[in-house]
Amino acid sequence: MADSHDLIEGYLGELSGRIFRLGRGEKRLLAELRDHLEDSTAAHLTRGMTPADAAMRAIDLTGPAAEIAEDWEVRRRKRRRRQRNRAGALIAALAAATTLAAAQHAQGRHTPARHPCSAAGSTSTRSATCDPPR
Repeated sequence: MADSHDLIEGYLGELSGRIFRLGRGEKRLLAELRDHLEDSTAAHLTRGMTPADAAMRAIDLTGPAAEIAEDWEVRRRKRRRRQRNRAGALIAALAAATTLAAAQHAQGRHTPARHPCSAAGSTSTRSATCDPPR
C-alpha cells in the first residue's frame, strides 16, 4: 500500500492536471492544499490511524479533485471577467479624457489660465501666498 506522502502527491497531481493553467495563484492553491492535507493527515495519525488511512481520510474530507478544479476554474473566470471590466472602464475613461482634451485644444483652450502671481509688473498686488518659500 502507498504511504501518505504518495497519496497526497497523487491527489495533488490529479488536481493540477485538471486545472486549466498553472499560474502563480494555482501554484499557491496547490501549496495550501498540500499543507492542509499534511496537517489533516497528522491530526488523523494522532487518533491512531495508519499513515495511508490518515491520508485517505484527509483526501476524502477535502473532496474530489474534479470538484475542486471545477470550483477553481469558475472562480478564476469570474476574477478574469472583473479584471477585464475594470480595464474596459479605464480605457473608456482615458478615451473620454483624450477626446475632451483634443476638443479643448481645437477650440483654442490649450493655454492654461495664468495664476495671478505670474502677472508681469506690479508687485504691490502680490499676496503673501504668492511669495516663494525661503
